Amino acid sequence: MLNLPYVMRAGVKCVMNLFRKGNKELIKELNRSLVIDMVRLKGHISRTDIAKETGLGLSTTTNIIDELIKENLVSEIGTGDSHGGRKPVLLKFNGDFGVVAGMKIEPQQVKMCLSNLEGKILYKHQFSYTHNEAN
Repeated sequence: MLNLPYVMRAGVKCVMNLFRKGNKELIKELNRSLVIDMVRLKGHISRTDIAKETGLGLSTTTNIIDELIKENLVSEIGTGDSHGGRKPVLLKFNGDFGVVAGMKIEPQQVKMCLSNLEGKILYKHQFSYTHNEAN
């Protein structure tokens, strides 16, 4: 099983180099996805740390974060500890931005679930049924 945070740290620069020759919109979407995943997986992280972890430029990271804040997908939650400079602004993923629906259909029952984007179960239901084949 892959350790996604490790893969992101170790392979992100190699993966991004493979896509550098792609079109600008694809690269922009990949960078955006990379930043979203970093904020989601790390919990509380600064723009500077995102730039360091992903290999993206600080201005690129800041522009992406500003878009995500406007869309309410990411929010600023306060400041972190400083090591001699300005205190970093910490960011948090908004798991309540949307929902994910899942359904499992089994031979004699159906299971359904709704969760937020962080996997917190909001609703679940299951019911049994009988299957009658028509001849």
